[in-house]
This record gives sequence, C-alpha cells and structure tokens, in this order.
Amino acid sequence: MTKLHVIYVDDDQLMLKATARMFRRIRPQWTMTLVDDPLKWEENLSTEPSLIISDLLMPRLNGDKLLGQVRQRYPYAIRCLITGNTNQDVPDTISNYAHFILPKPFTEGDFSAILDSAERLHLPPFNADCLAKISDTCEHIPVLPKVVKKIQSITRNKDSDLKSLADVVREEPALAARVIQLANSAYLGFQSSTVFLEVAISRLGSVIVEAVAVCMLGHKSFIKIGVKEHDHVVEEFLSIAKSAKSLAKKAGLDSEEQESVFIMTLLISIGALTLSEAGSGNGLCFGQQNLCESYDDVIIITVYVLTLWGYSKKITDSMLNISFSFTNLNQDEITNSVSLALAMHIAKAGGEEEFNKFLESIPKQYNDSVKEVLTLN
Repeated sequence: MTKLHVIYVDDDQLMLKATARMFRRIRPQWTMTLVDDPLKWEENLSTEPSLIISDLLMPRLNGDKLLGQVRQRYPYAIRCLITGNTNQDVPDTISNYAHFILPKPFTEGDFSAILDSAERLHLPPFNADCLAKISDTCEHIPVLPKVVKKIQSITRNKDSDLKSLADVVREEPALAARVIQLANSAYLGFQSSTVFLEVAISRLGSVIVEAVAVCMLGHKSFIKIGVKEHDHVVEEFLSIAKSAKSLAKKAGLDSEEQESVFIMTLLISIGALTLSEAGSGNGLCFGQQNLCESYDDVIIITVYVLTLWGYSKKITDSMLNISFSFTNLNQDEITNSVSLALAMHIAKAGGEEEFNKFLESIPKQYNDSVKEVLTLN
C-alpha cells in the first residue's frame, strides 16, 4: 500500500483543521504535516514530502514564493496552489512552481482527486529515478486551461445542457471555429455541413470537444513556445489523430473505440509540447527513452501531465501501451492504431525510403490499411 507524506500550508487555522479532518477520512494511512506559518514550512520534517499544498495569499510569504522554494529543495514533490480567486489572484508564471491549482473553497472530491494524482505518480512506471529525470528535464509543466475546467464541470453535471457547453466554447473563438470545422469533416465521417456550434458539439461529442480544447488552449501554459509553433504542433496531431481513427475503423473497432483512438492521439500533443518547451523535443520523441526505461519520452510525459490533470487511469494505462516496438501490435487494436499513425507520420516525413522501411517493420496485415490511410491524407 502506498503511504505518502503531505504538507499543507495555510495561515487560516480553521482551514487547516477542516482539511486535516478531510485528509484523515480519505487517506488515513498517509501522514500530513500542518503548517500555519509559511516561513516555517520546512521545519521539523522527518520524511521527504510527496505532495505540498499551499494557500496563495499569506502574510510574509505568499504561496507562489513558497512553492518556488519547494521546487528547489524537493524537486520530485507534487506542488499545488490554493487560491480563492482563480481569475485574478494566480500569477501568469504559475507553471514555474505549481503543477495545478485548487480553488477555495474546495470539496472533498476536489481534494481527493489531488491525492489520487499524487498516489498514481508514485506507482510504476514513476519510480524515483523517473521522477528525478522528469524534474530535471521539464522545468515547466503545463496547467490545465481554465476553459477546459469549465468544460469538464459542465460535462460532468447531469443537469447541464448543450447550450451551456456551447457558451463556454464560444469564450475561445478559435476553439469554436475548430470545433465547427471538425464537425464538417468528411474524414471524420460527417457528410453534411453545419455552421451552428451546438450542432457541431452534438456531432463530435463532449469528450472530443474537451480533448480539442486541451490541445488548442495549451499555449497559455507555455512560456518559450510561441503561438505559431504551438498551433503547428496541434495541427500535426489533429492530422495524425484523423489517421489513427481511420486505422481504428479499418481494424474493425466500434465508434466508441475509434473516438478513444482519436482522443488519445490528440492528447499526446501535450507531451510533445512539454518536451519542446524543455528544449528536449526531437520530432515526436519516439525511440527516445531517456526519462523512463521501456517507455518513449513523449508518452511518459503525456501520462505524467494527464495524471496531474486528473485524467482517468484507464486513459493513461492505455497510453503506456503505445510503443514504437511493432512485435506486439496484434495485442491491442486501440493502441496499435495510435502507434501506427504516429509511426506513419514520422516515416512519411522521412521520405519514401524511410516509409518503405516502416512498412517492412510492421506485421504485413497492417500494410494495406496503412497505405490506404496514407492516400487519404
């Protein structure tokens, strides 16, 4: 059983006591250190912390500065910032010191989600060596865009309607335009056109809309990557996702599984962008296993970020099956479709000779499907 040490820093005594009670209910086997003076957060630590949660606005030392200290002294620890106003209080440079923010007041479910993420990031493949390499490589870990949080809140509310979701998407005109464009794509199986956002969302489904939002709005969490470079990467992955969906269809997967393939492929752009931000990106980083043995760097970073963002273990476990090794391609058709689409994209960029080598390396039953999808592009 995983037992972690959590530090919670807040000058509000009532918040400290209420959170401590909540913590004991959710994770009674873990230990929590409560600190009411931000200047003394590191005093009397008997074990290295796995998760540090800090309020933002405190006397003498604000939470952003405190988490900056944490990052220097305990780089492997997960860092969470609590704020009562997510629209105004949070500095633009949050990704320099915090992995995510927690709005105040937060629910037991909100708190539990953070603890779940911390626990999953201390299970294989995230051993101490892997976490150390991720910390050394990636100075900036993107935070989940605010609009995506709104979309998630709406889609998880059974009483929400299509108009509410459309209104949130309209807050980002570029996102709304892309959703309509995808809903008119014959490549995704839509034969008639529409100019109405509500219809477009209904066609694509809220899960795909959320995935598109995650990728398109990620540029707000990066510092070194410009909007033009960010959009180029997103465009690439949208193209690859369409190819992956077509391969999934040719493999006989049902519509729900095809949707999963499309979403997984699109979400990998987050890992590629994070590595590019760190200056360690090389293509799609496939074949590079510098961060964790037997997993490609772009996959391990994607899983790391999505786990921090609270994505399900089902999605992240599926992503860990995506590999550039084609010896086991007949084991899982969903991840095979993603692997083939990514590899096809890289091979195609390398020219005819490189693409022919790729075709020779995969099981022959996939050759015709890959060639057919390639012609559609």
